[in-house]
Amino acid sequence: TAKSDSFTFHAPIKAGEAICVEASVICAHTSSMEVFVEIHSENLLTGEKKLTSKAYMTMIAIDEEGRPSHVPPVIPQTEEEKYHYNVAMERYNARKKDS
Repeated sequence: TAKSDSFTFHAPIKAGEAICVEASVICAHTSSMEVFVEIHSENLLTGEKKLTSKAYMTMIAIDEEGRPSHVPPVIPQTEEEKYHYNVAMERYNARKKDS
C-alpha cells in the first residue's frame, strides 16, 4: 500500500463475528491503482450483517524484481463504478496539483 486516502469506521466488529473484506480497483494509472475496500461483519448465530468500515487505498503494481509495473486502465461501466472512478480521479488530480 502506497497511501490510504481515507478509512472510515461505521461499526465495531465483535468477538466471534465473521469478517468479509471486499475490494475493487476503481481507478488505474501507469503503475498505481486506487482500490475501494468495504468491510462487513456477520453475526454467525443470527445472520445479521453490517457495514463496519470503508477505505480508499492507493497501491503500486510491482514486477517479480520489485520494480513498478504497468497496469491496464479501468473502464467503469455501472453508475457506482463511474462514481468511484470520478471521485478517484479528483483525488489523483488534487495530489498531482499539490506536488
